[in-house]
Amino acid sequence: MSTANYAQRLVFVLCATLTFSAGHAQPPGLKVGQGYWDVAPHARQETTAFGVTLHACPLGFAMGGANVVENGFSCTRVVPLGKESSVHTVYDRGTQKDFGTGSMHVCPAGMYMRGFHEGLNILACSDGVTLAPSFLDPSGKTQMATKGLNQDEAHVCPPTTGLGPWGIMTGIHVGRNDFACALYK
Repeated sequence: MSTANYAQRLVFVLCATLTFSAGHAQPPGLKVGQGYWDVAPHARQETTAFGVTLHACPLGFAMGGANVVENGFSCTRVVPLGKESSVHTVYDRGTQKDFGTGSMHVCPAGMYMRGFHEGLNILACSDGVTLAPSFLDPSGKTQMATKGLNQDEAHVCPPTTGLGPWGIMTGIHVGRNDFACALYK
């Protein structure tokens, strides 16, 4: 990795301090493909690394959607319960990809979004699952009913069929409400 790339990314292999808001742990026993809405100010998971705190889904979960205004994330389990120790997280500040609408911030290849800090433009990107190639879901095209948000719907990554599996986020452009999404195996 070049010095420039190293400066853009803070690589961190799960030695971060994980804190849970009292009484707000993720629902127990969720299986791969199941999820929940994690909403501020009662966000269930905050990851702190190198002095940066950001809202993140728990280890083993990926962001499936977001309402950035309300700091609400759809967190979907992608790694089986008990296998979270195999997950590695990278804090990315600059990887870009153009899906035909202009560049957007994306996770490095093969990684999915687990968290996001809009103000500092940092993505918490994790591995641990096999991803299909990322695709663009533009301008908030795919919406899902939400629970716990003030708005009735939020932008989510779409399934490839009407019944799922739902996609997970691999990147975001807040100004255009564009998500980079991928299916996982």
